[in-house]
This record gives sequence, C-alpha cells and structure tokens, in this order.
Amino acid sequence: MSVTPGILEDHYDFIIAGHGNAALTAAAAACDRGKSVLVLEAAPEDFYGGNSRYVEVYRAAHRGEFGVHYARPDDVYTEDDYYNDIVSRNEGDTDPKVARVLADRSLETMKWLATHGIKFTNIVFGHRNWDPDMGRSGFRILDGGMMLMRTLLRNINRTGGRCRFLYNAKVVDMELEGMQFRRAVVEYMGSKTLKIAGDNLVIASGSFVANLQKMREIYGPAFDNFKIRGAQYNTGEPLFAMMRHGAATVGDMHYVHAPGQDARAPRFNGGISMRVDAPPVGVVLNKYGLRFHDEGEDLWIKKYSKWGYYIIDQPDQLGFSIWDSKGWGLFTPTYLPPISANSLEELVNKLTEFGLENPAQALETIRGFNRACPPYKGESIDLGVLDGRATTGITPRKSNWSIPIDTPPFYAYPMRPGVTFVYWSLRVDEHARVLHESGNPFPNIYAAGESMFATVFRKAYIGGGGIGVGATFGIIAAHEGGWL
Repeated sequence: MSVTPGILEDHYDFIIAGHGNAALTAAAAACDRGKSVLVLEAAPEDFYGGNSRYVEVYRAAHRGEFGVHYARPDDVYTEDDYYNDIVSRNEGDTDPKVARVLADRSLETMKWLATHGIKFTNIVFGHRNWDPDMGRSGFRILDGGMMLMRTLLRNINRTGGRCRFLYNAKVVDMELEGMQFRRAVVEYMGSKTLKIAGDNLVIASGSFVANLQKMREIYGPAFDNFKIRGAQYNTGEPLFAMMRHGAATVGDMHYVHAPGQDARAPRFNGGISMRVDAPPVGVVLNKYGLRFHDEGEDLWIKKYSKWGYYIIDQPDQLGFSIWDSKGWGLFTPTYLPPISANSLEELVNKLTEFGLENPAQALETIRGFNRACPPYKGESIDLGVLDGRATTGITPRKSNWSIPIDTPPFYAYPMRPGVTFVYWSLRVDEHARVLHESGNPFPNIYAAGESMFATVFRKAYIGGGGIGVGATFGIIAAHEGGWL
C-alpha cells in the first residue's frame, strides 16, 4: 500500500488517531462542520475498529421517547439515574463534571448517531437475568459495532474528500510547541516515519491491552495465559507519547476489565461471543478442583467483568465453570459448545484435556457443594433477583442461586482471563481536552473513548457506557471542546 499523493503535504484541521467508534464519530462530526480530517489507523484496513467491532448496546437517559420498552411502558431512565449509576458503581471515584456530561448528553448523542444512519431497536435491550437497569436504559445497536462503523464511514465518504484515511499508520509521538499540537509522528507500514501537520489532535486509539511488553511488565509471566478480547493493534503508543509530554493520567494499570473468556478462544479478537456467563448457575473450580470465589455474590451484570480478574490469581490462570441441565436457558452460551457428559465423573475426566489436574478433588468439591445447598424442589431460577439461596458449611460460600449440580447432562467451560481494557487512561476535562500534569489543558489535544475512559470509569464499567464515552466525547472533540 502506498501513501496517496498529497496526503502528507496537506495540513489538516483535525488529525485523529484511531478508527473505532470514538474516532469515526469525531471524524464525522468534524466533517459535518466542513473541516478537513485525516484518520490514522494502526491496523490494516481490513482490521480497523478495535473493541468497537464487538459492541452491541448504547446506554441512554430517556423518558420513553422511543416507544415500547422491555419492562414496563412507563419506564424512564433519567440523566440523574445515569449519573448516579456511574458514581455508585465506581464507589464515587469518577470525575463528576465529565461523568455529568456523559449522562446529560447521552440522549442527544444517540439522536446524533440516529441522524447519521445508526439504527437502534425500539425495545430496550436485555432482561432481568442480565441487568435490571439495562432493561430500561440500554438500546441495542442494529447489527452491532461493525455496522455502526460502516455507517459512519459511508457518511464520511460522502463529504467530498475532506476526510481521508491512512491505514498501517501508528501514531507514535506528537510534536508540540509549548503545549500546542503541531504534527503527528507516524510509523507507517512498520518502518517509515512520517510527520503530518494539523490544527487539532484527537486521540481515540483505545487502550493498551495488546501491548504485550507493557502488559508483561505489569502482570509478569501470568499475562501469557490471558486472552485479549479485542484486536492486536491496541498497543497504546499515543497514550505513552502523551505521558512523555507531561499528560496527566488517571486510574490503575494493574486493574483490568476482564470477564472470564472461553479458554478455547483465540489469543486476540474473541470478543463477546467467547465470554463465559455460566458461573451463577453452578460452580467455578481452579485447576486443582477447588472453588475460589462466590459464584452468586451479586447480580451478574455487576460481576461478569471481574471473573477474569479472579482467575488471574489462580494457578496457571485457569478455571472451569461447571453446571447441569437446570442451568440451560439462563445465560448466553459462548460461540463454542460446552464440554458435556452424562455423569460428573465423565465430565471431570474430560476436563483433564483442558488442564484440570485433580479430577477426584473436582468431583468431591462438586459433591460437597451439592450437600451444602438448601433443599431444592424444582423452584424456578431467576438470576435477576438475589434469592438468598446460600450454601452452608463450605468456603467460599455461594450467596445466591445455590442449586445442586445433580441433573444430567453436565456441562463445563474452561476459562481464562479475557482482557478488554485497562482502568487507566489519559485524564480529560469536560471539554474532552487532555490535561497536563499541571492541571492545565493542552489547548488543541483531545481524547475520546477508551483513551480517556478512566476519567469516568475508574473501578467499574456500566454496560452500554463505552459507546457513549466514545461518541459523546468524540463529538465534543470535533467541536473543539464545544457541542452540536
């Protein structure tokens, strides 16, 4: 692939690092204003998008504007509800001004996306087994993240060439005069160095979970057992470059959004289809056949993103989610079928092929769990309600949904940590401007999406908030800190 003639010589109103939801929203919004834009994407053209390839849901405050909703026709989800969910889920550790912008602008952002061809279902996503709040706040994006990005691309490509794209182009540094951005330093095709001038820089290049060297520095050899749920191109160079220029950061590099991922998933790009949602309906064992965490601790929406984190601390970062026929229909299965057997003995022996080292102990753990469950007489199982059906006499306790695993067939998923992003990012203000360590903003450097994620979400992510952080602050960045 060669660089299009003139692409380097031109001076752009906006240079955007990244090519996911946040980047394309910023590009489309800037093009709407008649600005010239260059989008720089580290990935080849066929692999753009990062984690945006796997999104499904947008969370919006609303008062019933979109017709019928899942739970009740009169359900509303106000801006205060959204803001309070962010604050409570993050234990108060969020930037209140930036979180307030996300909540207050969520409906306007959704309407902006809709005017640009993004289609949402008119029934709120989800059900009580998944997330009671999502049943009144989360709108499914028709055909998901790839369709969202393709639709934005179609809009951008109709702007008469003001917005241009360069793939295999990784932003590795930026040239500043004082705190003013002047040029992006780009590694092109893995070897050639380019310098491209612009009036504004928008960093929307995601997190750094695919930076293998950096992740090994943080987690040591255990990282070799992690699955990266997104693309291998999210290596974080623009973030680290901004740190060298004195940018402020926020969050903890050691804390990751990490659901349990099917151990049979590929190292990269497993996405949501390989996430294991089965723990609440059974037990989870480590490679030695022992339980290590309360599978019924809380509603699944509040804990799913931490199961990979729990597995990080287990030997060889390996777990096994085990349940029986009573659990089918209560969770979304992974892309690959579970391991199955007609007896528990047969099941645990099959799991030795996936790393279980002590099937006898696994069998005893499951039988001990069954004895510790309260009597079960065929009652319905509702994972949307904390039913208090707790075990007695075993450690760890299972606090809810403790149903004996005794009805064949029996099933299992092998699990590894599945890392989505790190709860660490550049710090921005409510105008999407990247902040310097001094507290002052870089006047023409902005960030959106996972590149500024931890400004809002430092301890926990709320479902459907990722598209909002990307689109809302992408629009703000494209308006140079303003709004529509």
